[in-house]
Amino acid sequence: MRYFNLKYLTAILLGLLLASNVAFAGIGGEAKPPMVFAYLNTTQSFTSGTFATVNFNAEVVDNYNFFNTGTATFSPLKPGYYQINWIIKLSSATASLTTARSEFLCPSGPGNAVSTWMTQPASTNLGVSGSALCYYNGSTSSTIRATATGTSPYFDGGSVPQTYFTAIWVSF
Repeated sequence: MRYFNLKYLTAILLGLLLASNVAFAGIGGEAKPPMVFAYLNTTQSFTSGTFATVNFNAEVVDNYNFFNTGTATFSPLKPGYYQINWIIKLSSATASLTTARSEFLCPSGPGNAVSTWMTQPASTNLGVSGSALCYYNGSTSSTIRATATGTSPYFDGGSVPQTYFTAIWVSF
């Protein structure tokens, strides 16, 4: 049975709204603020207990080409504060996952380092999510890393985004 959590549904709706060329006036004369919705469209294996960069390799929207799907790096050229959100689904073929953790480092801002984690009884799926308000000066960049403990863990992706990253410019 599939379920939709509020963050997932909000992110999908935001991506659809922004991709539909809805005008956003008042920010430096631009039609829309810089925004990104990138996701993992396949599975990505990693070593249990070792942090790995989540290779968000597909995009729904990236109206200023600030996200590099080859390196999974967000590098906005427009200085300002960006609201960053992510959800990472971690899976294993066996019910062995007990701990999941994500890590995001802002170049600067109110919460320079953001780390989220979850522990639970052994399961085949775990999820971690996070949110940060970060300042980018136009030449800084960042990635999201995650890990889990268990047998043969992997980041779970697919054609319906289950592991994704969003960023939107909010202020100078």
